[in-house]
Amino acid sequence: GLLDTLGGAARSRNVRPNGDLARLGNVLDDKDDAVKAAAARAVGAWKIMSLRDRVNTLAKSKNVGIPARIGAIEAAANLGDPESRETLAALGKTGDLAVRGPAIIGLSSLNLDAAAALAATYLAEIMPTDAAPVFQAFAERKGGPASLARALAITSIKADVAKIGLRVVGTTGRPESTLVDAINKAGKLSMAAKPPTGVERDRLLAEVG
Repeated sequence: GLLDTLGGAARSRNVRPNGDLARLGNVLDDKDDAVKAAAARAVGAWKIMSLRDRVNTLAKSKNVGIPARIGAIEAAANLGDPESRETLAALGKTGDLAVRGPAIIGLSSLNLDAAAALAATYLAEIMPTDAAPVFQAFAERKGGPASLARALAITSIKADVAKIGLRVVGTTGRPESTLVDAINKAGKLSMAAKPPTGVERDRLLAEVG
């Protein structure tokens, strides 16, 4: 929709439209969760700090749909102020399962080690189907593999979650051995388990994507 298009323009070209951007607050009240999510993302992309509290409240609200909350979580990560970081940390620790992962991913752009600690706990509790996005966020972020490896060193995760982690790490093209070893140990897998290479990596990339 229009809001997503404008938000994308703001992120890619730092384009801010003219006019009173605080009026987006009215759109945050829309009945459609998709519209709420797009409005929240625009608030984050344009860093409209006057709507920070509204975005954080939306992220924490259990009275709206998950898409709207995830849009607000992404906005909080883009705003990046201390209050927004606290919101992401709180949701990453005790939020509903559907928003914990996105909150941890958002926090990883602001406080990598704090996010990694929450990620290790999250990965120890979830089903394998929910694991890939969190592994991918850390695998692709500078310093992320080492940070997640340190957090996993004191955590146990399900073997199937660990296998997903190895798949995701393998798709980065240059898997860091410290994270591969940490995933193997946390999942109690054979240390002979290695991330995929070559043609297998291309196939797994298609699956993860």
